[in-house]
Amino acid sequence: MLRASATRAAAAAALIFGLAACTAGTGGDDRGNGGSTAETAATPLEPGTHSGLPEPCGAVSEEQLDVLLPGADPEVRTGQPDLTYDTSRRVGCQWRSSTETGAHHLAVDFHRVISYHPGISDDDQAALDFAARSEAAGIPSPEDPAVTPESSGSPPGSGGTGDGPSPDPDPTRPGGGGTAGEGADSGSPTGEQAPRALSGIGQNAFLNDEFVSGDAGAHRDITLAFRSANVLVTVSYSESATDRYVTPDSATLQDRAQALARQLAARFTD
Repeated sequence: MLRASATRAAAAAALIFGLAACTAGTGGDDRGNGGSTAETAATPLEPGTHSGLPEPCGAVSEEQLDVLLPGADPEVRTGQPDLTYDTSRRVGCQWRSSTETGAHHLAVDFHRVISYHPGISDDDQAALDFAARSEAAGIPSPEDPAVTPESSGSPPGSGGTGDGPSPDPDPTRPGGGGTAGEGADSGSPTGEQAPRALSGIGQNAFLNDEFVSGDAGAHRDITLAFRSANVLVTVSYSESATDRYVTPDSATLQDRAQALARQLAARFTD
């Protein structure tokens, strides 16, 4: 009896020891990377500042649409929403108005960035994405000595504030006159048409101004993008003229795009 009891006790001890060894070997880490729970457990980051996006076609006020789409019919002002599969992540809207002398096109796009990297927050990922986009657009860095307060601010009002395109001062020259035409002809925009960073709109912002003239007419395209925490917003605004010798005014279109961008940026701070 003593021999049998001793045998059973030894077997039980061996079983307990084996279970303890197996438990110690796994370390509680089901990812199989050999690290301990303390070493591999990632501290969850705070979610992005903004958890949703505005309704895009209602994001632009009626007053802004009056200015941006002069002469547009009421049905045009309702806008056309972009097709999207996740309205919590990305939404957009477009407006188009036409007249006998040309047309206006406006588009707004809202993109809420989500980071899938355990060590990067949504806001930081949005900052990285915006920096990459700025670089791709050829936006000079704020630290660039060539970037001055004058070149990064809003365009001077001396370029005109009328609703229509400005007559070309030299209609005999293809492509139109002024710096816009010169920038388009040379392929290297200068002055206020050059891509540049902006201040006072969101946390980061940039603007680009492109002018194109051809046989079918001329058009100027303004792109203004800004970041508010984990949301990237893009305003695209263009004016076209059926007369190739009529140049849509740069200062007017830039002023309108910046006014809209400031209105949209305020929605994320209210």
